[in-house]
Amino acid sequence: MALNLTSKQLKTAMARGEALNRKYGLSSSNSKKTSTASTTKKKSTASTNVNSGASSYSQAQAAAEAQAAAEAEAERLRQQQERIAQRSYDSNMSALQQAYDQKTNLLKQNLDSTKGTLGNAYNTSKGNINAQSDKALKEAYVNRMLSQKNLAQNMAAQGISGGLSETTSAGLYNNYGNSRNNIEQTRSNNLTDLENTYQNNLASAEQQYNSQLAEDAAAKAAQEIQLRSDLANLVANSYSDMYKNIPTLTEAYASQMQKLLANQSAYAPAQEAKATNDVVKANTESALDQDYSKYSNYLGWAKKVRKNNPGYTDEQIATLLNQNGVKNADAIAYILNQL
Repeated sequence: MALNLTSKQLKTAMARGEALNRKYGLSSSNSKKTSTASTTKKKSTASTNVNSGASSYSQAQAAAEAQAAAEAEAERLRQQQERIAQRSYDSNMSALQQAYDQKTNLLKQNLDSTKGTLGNAYNTSKGNINAQSDKALKEAYVNRMLSQKNLAQNMAAQGISGGLSETTSAGLYNNYGNSRNNIEQTRSNNLTDLENTYQNNLASAEQQYNSQLAEDAAAKAAQEIQLRSDLANLVANSYSDMYKNIPTLTEAYASQMQKLLANQSAYAPAQEAKATNDVVKANTESALDQDYSKYSNYLGWAKKVRKNNPGYTDEQIATLLNQNGVKNADAIAYILNQL
């Protein structure tokens, strides 16, 4: 690169040269030669310095550009890794949410199924209690009728006429009333016990369900923390295989629900309702030995009456049988026992 001097600088340099020539007796031509040589040397030195500076600047500029390029590439790679990590995070969060949604639905379905099965078992036991109590009431009524009839026969066999005394009749009705009260009390106790068992099992099922939901929520929160940590550290991991096992019932949970079902299904009344008014035995042949086949039509008729009028009591049906020609108390008792 050439050294460019201003006209003022050039004049100053020439004046200094002339002064030196005069001082040392140098000729003008020599002075000019010397001046020319000096000027050439200065120009060469200045050119060398400028070239050296330009080279250093170029090197610094190249280094800066290389550094900027490296930083740009690092930023590009960082952003690329960030996008990969974000996609991984979104995918994992979606899979995690889907897995726990499926688990929640499965738990709800299991709870509903468990409650339905508990309800069916409850209704079956309730029906059995009522049927057994109704049977006992029927037995108590039949016992009263048979006792009344047998006592009359016994008195006739002893030559006593006039029918049963008021005291005897009152005693029969009193025993019958006590028997009915005992049966109804037993029914009430059994139904209350059954209801308590059912409600306890329902509450336990709800508790198991809510506890499992809370446990799952805690596990899901912990997994979400891990995913957010991975995202912050630009880590792209796939947890899809791990999430596959989430929408299943744990063995412990399923076992607890099965125990509740078994407990409800195995319910049995602490006490069975029974008629307590025993039949007074007759001195004549047993009613069990008599032939009631001739009353088969009445039996069929009585079954229709019971079917069409489920609210009719045994006493009402017995009255209807008596009014329609069945005067034998043993026959009425036989028919009622077949209903």
